[in-house]
Amino acid sequence: MISYILFDLDNTLYPESSILGERFEKGINSFVARYLGISEEEARRQRRERRREFGTTLQWLTQVHNFTDIDNYMDAVHPKNMKKYLEKNPALTRIVRSLPVKRSILTNSPREHAERVLSYLEIIDQFEHIFDLRYNNFIGKPDPGVYQRILTKIDRSPEETLFVDDIPGYLEPFRRIGGHALLIDELGRHPQAEYPVISRIEELPAFLEREYGITLSS
Repeated sequence: MISYILFDLDNTLYPESSILGERFEKGINSFVARYLGISEEEARRQRRERRREFGTTLQWLTQVHNFTDIDNYMDAVHPKNMKKYLEKNPALTRIVRSLPVKRSILTNSPREHAERVLSYLEIIDQFEHIFDLRYNNFIGKPDPGVYQRILTKIDRSPEETLFVDDIPGYLEPFRRIGGHALLIDELGRHPQAEYPVISRIEELPAFLEREYGITLSS
């Protein structure tokens, strides 16, 4: 039985196909392209190539390309006006508010971005903690130390905790230490995934009831 859920933020609590998902991806590619003097397509390719090794684009830039202007990066790639990029989702609000277990956010984005998204989606008061990139000293998922640090903070074992994310490489280290993993794969990018898969967060209640006998409170 699980007693805690860790949620990723981007492309997990809102769809990858949203305008925000597209804007977020384009913003990172554009920033990397300008900094490295390459095309956006080449930036996208290099980012995906290095994701497994470094976890985040920022970590790749700082460790390999001596990048230091972290605040400028955060500001450039995370849009401010959520109304332009996201739609309200009453179903999400209802699901999160009805979960009978405690939950927190674990994201490789900065806290200010997470707060903007959660506030717009009207669920910011529903999470115990927002564990962002700064909380983890700019070392993000999938570094194993990140998961151990978070579990210590929430006072849960891996066996008691479900982690929901849209990137298999971020789920794998958590599963290796005994945690439960759930992949959100809206666009079918990971047909060979070795995890339970749902396509949208709206499918979470059925998954929880089927796998763990957990039903939402009324």
